[in-house]
Amino acid sequence: MRRHIYSFRFRDGTTEDQIEAVRSSYEAMRAADPDGWASLSMGPNISESRRSRRYNWVVTIDFRTYKAYRDYEESTAHREMVDRVLTPIVEGLSGVDYDIGETPRE
Repeated sequence: MRRHIYSFRFRDGTTEDQIEAVRSSYEAMRAADPDGWASLSMGPNISESRRSRRYNWVVTIDFRTYKAYRDYEESTAHREMVDRVLTPIVEGLSGVDYDIGETPRE
């Protein structure tokens, strides 16, 4: 399984409606490929660490196959969501992908 994690720092002034648009965009992409997406988890950073929080929101997606991951990354829906929904409100981001066990190609 391929795990895809992105942390976001939303710009000051980002509204709850804008964050909900991010959430609903991810949910729509998951609904479009229920066989490829094993799980989707999203939410605010609730860390109680004394260190400053560089990111205030995170999304984690588990894809059953490498193909499902690539289909998501290369999809029109993903590109449009990034351009239209995320880019206007994100001032910082960090991402990482890794495999949990073996990730089948298809």
